[in-house]
Amino acid sequence: MKWTIGKPEIRIAEGKARLSATITYGEKCQELYYEADARYADAFVTERSDAFLVSLLPKVLMEARKDKDLEIVCEAPVSRSLYHQLVNQYIPILVKEISYYEPIRLTAETTEEVLSSAKAVGTGISGGVDSSYTIAKYMNPGEGSYRLTHGIFFNVGIYGGYDSASEKHLEAEAKAIAEDTGIEYLCVKSNTCKDLYGKAHAPVVPAVFIGAVLSLQKLFSVYYYSSGLCAHEMHFDDADAAEYDWLNVMMFSTESTRFYSSGLEATRLEKIRFIAEYPFTYRHLAVCLNEDQQKGNCGRCAKCTRTMSELETIGALDKYREVFDVEQFRADPGYHWGYIVLKSWEKNVFCIEMLDEYKKQGKKLPAGAYAGAVRKWIKRGGTTKNRAREKVEDRVKSGEVFSE
Repeated sequence: MKWTIGKPEIRIAEGKARLSATITYGEKCQELYYEADARYADAFVTERSDAFLVSLLPKVLMEARKDKDLEIVCEAPVSRSLYHQLVNQYIPILVKEISYYEPIRLTAETTEEVLSSAKAVGTGISGGVDSSYTIAKYMNPGEGSYRLTHGIFFNVGIYGGYDSASEKHLEAEAKAIAEDTGIEYLCVKSNTCKDLYGKAHAPVVPAVFIGAVLSLQKLFSVYYYSSGLCAHEMHFDDADAAEYDWLNVMMFSTESTRFYSSGLEATRLEKIRFIAEYPFTYRHLAVCLNEDQQKGNCGRCAKCTRTMSELETIGALDKYREVFDVEQFRADPGYHWGYIVLKSWEKNVFCIEMLDEYKKQGKKLPAGAYAGAVRKWIKRGGTTKNRAREKVEDRVKSGEVFSE
């Protein structure tokens, strides 16, 4: 079966510019789009299929399990470097390393023409540690680095819909970060995540976000994609494509837009120490896993717990009273530090790094940390794993979740 990517086109209405393409497969078709303020209309790329090809790629590689003769056909040209990288390296590598991917064919005219560009340098704004590290590092970079000019907030509808209170709260935070750091803000809205994949499953997130950036190749010549891991932690993983970000950014670069994996050079605690010197993070650090983001960080989920523990480890938590309930954290060490100890038992690199740092400083964990870990271990049925999350990861690894 063929998956055909129609020629992209731009429509402008109600102050918004929308780049869209019709995806046709079998008897079905759907429109995928990227949308931004109308002033960015000239930055959208109608001359290439690059953006839609990258966003669609994980879906078709998964579908190839059921149809061994799948082909992506692009009606608009593809950047030659991107085509070469996908066909000769990226697809063959992932087919070998990711259990639910199967080979596909890619048919497209290619071009080496470099698109006219505003030569902007961009990154995503999420408010998280990795994003904040990239912004802090490159808003006033050292010699030989590209200075950051733009920050993108991606509205892909994962927090209760495109116009939910949570989404609006996060957009406002992203805009405030851009204002505080002196970079230009833009919001890119897209249906590629919700309509193509259902939600932001970890194996598809890099392709979805990098695809959105490729829709704006006439704006960006350089883009920093924030990595959650440092270089020595990278590996192939069925459940999370971010585990091999170094490959994604290299393979998705084109003649017009070069991607860099930001943060490969730093461990999590090194990033925490770095951002703790930048006041914009005191007001806007947003790490929460809770889908209800209207009031900011919940202070109870795994990411809130881990981030507060990291900040406490380096003695910086009090700087973040605007975004975390510091008193609640310190009043319940069994809950928070118990989680860190529990996850260290399963060799979680972030938690091990924290505990090692505590030992280096000659400090002891708060009373109740180890008892809290044991309670959590018993509650989880004699395991360090989160059973509910394990079930989701198992479904992701099997590819089952993408068939819904």
